[in-house]
Amino acid sequence: MIFQSPKPPLTDLNATDIVRQAKEERQACHDRLSARIEKKLEGRVSSFLKLHKIDYHIRQAANHGLNEVRISIQPKFRGAFDLSEPIDELCDAQFNIRVMYNHNAFFKALETHVFKEDHIDGHIVFARDDDHQAGKAREIFITWEALMPSPLTLDFLWDANYTVSEFVENETIGAMIERLDLRPRDGTPLVVRNGRRRVGPNSQVSTYFGKTLTLRPEGIENNPQGIDL
Repeated sequence: MIFQSPKPPLTDLNATDIVRQAKEERQACHDRLSARIEKKLEGRVSSFLKLHKIDYHIRQAANHGLNEVRISIQPKFRGAFDLSEPIDELCDAQFNIRVMYNHNAFFKALETHVFKEDHIDGHIVFARDDDHQAGKAREIFITWEALMPSPLTLDFLWDANYTVSEFVENETIGAMIERLDLRPRDGTPLVVRNGRRRVGPNSQVSTYFGKTLTLRPEGIENNPQGIDL
């Protein structure tokens, strides 16, 4: 009788482990590419901020007592007609992975960075549909109305553009006139108007932030000799 040696058992395939390992390797690759593309996106936002001197424009506007600023976007950052078009992408052929960021993602990241503070607001302004640049970004609009009221312009006989930018909370028009020593010396009442509408002395100054009020001594129109101010 001839005896045959036993055949070795078939090695277990462990397909589940193979798939699990491949999934982990693929996820690790995706994470690496995503981190790199995120850095590229952050770099583009940083480049935009430096090139457009956002901090400089905000300071210039605030120094002039303004509450907002509009900054034109330079051509290289205006985007494409289709904002879903990729700006940058990374690929890995071994794992068949492709990651990218597009114009929509860039503008979203830019707005998130610029408007992350509670008192700062605004948005990216895009061209209208009837514009030949429709779909492209035109400017970035930034406002900080909660921080600083717009100056009030007072139109006097001696100066049509006297600006007031220092205000007292809940101050009335009459109280502001007293504080700034603007009443005529002879006691003639001042007539205050916003356009053609007369403004009472108890009206809140805050109602007229950013507007122009005309101040004239009562009866000045009918007194060619003028009034002692």
